[in-house]
Amino acid sequence: MEDKAVIKGRKRKQLPIDCSTDSGVRATFFCSRCKQPFCEDCIGLEDRKTIYCLACAGIEEIKEEGQNNHRDTKKRISTPLVVVLVLLVITGGYIFIASEQSSRPQREPLPPLTPAQEVDLAKCKENLHALSRLIYEYQLTQGHDPEEIEDVILLEKETSLLLEPVDNNEYGLELVTGKGLVVSCPNPGEHHLDELYAQPGSPPVAVQPEY
Repeated sequence: MEDKAVIKGRKRKQLPIDCSTDSGVRATFFCSRCKQPFCEDCIGLEDRKTIYCLACAGIEEIKEEGQNNHRDTKKRISTPLVVVLVLLVITGGYIFIASEQSSRPQREPLPPLTPAQEVDLAKCKENLHALSRLIYEYQLTQGHDPEEIEDVILLEKETSLLLEPVDNNEYGLELVTGKGLVVSCPNPGEHHLDELYAQPGSPPVAVQPEY
């Protein structure tokens, strides 16, 4: 078992791949924005659910500053004007929804998957099933759910399981109401599905779109 690095009171184990920035230094996390592996020295911004590299942290800070400026501008608008605007938006929304429901065409069925898309879907399901088994084993040995999907990766050959085959986005790990802990495909639409996920120790579930 590899050593775990300690940062901000959290224990994070080293991944079996090198940092994208510091050659020869083991990575300990994947950036939540650019999905690249980085070491502890490359942490730019971190909270309970997300962690950004130095470059992506700068982008997030600019976005947050813009949002703060927007909120300050909104505060300067008088309360009566806000009420009037809200009523106008609600009224317009009802009219728009009613017209959309009466004129919206039926959802067109998607064309069949190409042979290449079939291969991607099969690989994605294979990855999800493998990850679901690793999560189940982690729960049995550790006695609790993993905080991050990377926590269940122990061998270098398992690292490739973290990335979805179509665009290399990382699989998501979250608690879903009615389903519990699931690992899910980040872009099910690429497989012509509404959802594609797996619960710990179970085969993947593919939710077909409704037409």
